[in-house]
Amino acid sequence: KPFSFRDGDVSATGLLDGHKIDSVVCTEVIDVAEAPVRCLITSVTVRDAFGADVTGNYSLGYSSAFTDVKITARQLTVSTADAEKVYDGAALSGGGIIAAGLAAGDYISQTSVIELTDADSIENKPSYEILNAEGGICSGNYTVTENFGTLTVHAKTVNVTVNGLVKVYGEQVSDEELRGLISGCEGDVTVDKFAFDNFNGCDAGTYVLKPVYDGETQNYKVTVTSGLLVVEKKKIAVRISDGEKEY
Repeated sequence: KPFSFRDGDVSATGLLDGHKIDSVVCTEVIDVAEAPVRCLITSVTVRDAFGADVTGNYSLGYSSAFTDVKITARQLTVSTADAEKVYDGAALSGGGIIAAGLAAGDYISQTSVIELTDADSIENKPSYEILNAEGGICSGNYTVTENFGTLTVHAKTVNVTVNGLVKVYGEQVSDEELRGLISGCEGDVTVDKFAFDNFNGCDAGTYVLKPVYDGETQNYKVTVTSGLLVVEKKKIAVRISDGEKEY
């Protein structure tokens, strides 16, 4: 809004008793400036003690036809909210800007929206402009404090289970067979990205099947519930041939 004078700001010399300045019209001073700006007084309204307009009885002297005024920056707070979710492949949106302290008629024009899809954490800081009622940029009239939130996408937990397997001593265990024991994979977590130890040639006994996940895990947190490989003893048949000898 243009600079306006408050009660008591305006006084005049040369008025008759009971007459006073009722209002002042001056050139507009709207925007913030480092130095005071010359405001030219173009007209005044003078009223007598009964409220009648007696302006026509006075002329505005040159020495009183201007004054210097200064408009200081207005405090404005711009903020955005926090938002979070677990990764699901869809973008998390930061939403709109919240502004507190705008002058009447001024508004925030948000020119971008912050989005986050992959598991990460970033500042929710969109671009924006401060405009007046005519659409002109007026950010120079504000001292802006920015309180931006944070967008966080958490990695999704994928619980993988390895089923058990029974083999007989001497039988081969292939990688394909071991990967076939895995269940619970989803998204980018696939069975081909798991690596098992080599169990071929193992003695009879019980072994833990806990593969190592060797894939990109930005969006997933992989947990593995181990299975057991039981290598059973191989049954053999022992036969003794008949025989004889002299004592």
